Amino acid sequence: MTDEKIIARMQADQEQGWPLCPRCGERMPDKLTYGALSRHAKGVYICEACGTDEAIRDWGGNIEPLSDWVLVRVYNGDLRR
Repeated sequence: MTDEKIIARMQADQEQGWPLCPRCGERMPDKLTYGALSRHAKGVYICEACGTDEAIRDWGGNIEPLSDWVLVRVYNGDLRR
């Protein structure tokens, strides 16, 4: 699955009420917009802690690949929902 398709699926899951951060798997705020928009998965909300982590990793040049995100691992069958 391409990154674009993965991101579109994450957006659709969030619109349907997926309650967990797609990056770390922790509970998201009740209102998605209280989290953070991912810098690497455009239009996908992540929790505040992951938003901070993405910013620090960007600054250091150490970007976490989309394939390491919890929800992507669920999509790939590596983890269960």
